[in-house]
Amino acid sequence: KEREKAEAEEAERRRIEAENERKRVEAEEKIRIAKLEKENQTEEEESYNVFISCKSEDYDFAQPIHDFLIANGSKVFFADAELKEKAESQYADVIDEALDATKHLIVVATSIGHIKSKWVKYEWSTFSNDLKSNYRDGNLITILSHDITPRMLPASLRHMQSFSIEHFENILPYVKK
Repeated sequence: KEREKAEAEEAERRRIEAENERKRVEAEEKIRIAKLEKENQTEEEESYNVFISCKSEDYDFAQPIHDFLIANGSKVFFADAELKEKAESQYADVIDEALDATKHLIVVATSIGHIKSKWVKYEWSTFSNDLKSNYRDGNLITILSHDITPRMLPASLRHMQSFSIEHFENILPYVKK
């Protein structure tokens, strides 16, 4: 029975890996097409419909989400991509401008400590306060690793929509313009 269980778990792991690879390839193709379309568009005011907030240690965890959103037509602020060309002294201004220009915020985390880190907390708390004050409408969403449950989140995030990383594709209806 142990062997059967181990074989079943291995088969499920391989199935999930194959599915993730298929999704990755599809996302890469959609990104390629989106980039081509963007090159053909005229220059317009910079605004985002989605801001991905995460600690730099979670960039690899957030990258597939970023790619999925781009492939599905979202304009996404993701610090790993957007801040590379900026001087460190510009980060706060760039982040504030992006927060002001976004419709939805997604917090991506592999630990509660990352959610509570200085910049990530600044981003989600600023967005949350704007929602509560009716300065904006939109959605504040969390995407969590296996180790985090919504009950573990800070109170301001606990009642917001949350998704497990395995089901991040389900965010799409929440972030459409």
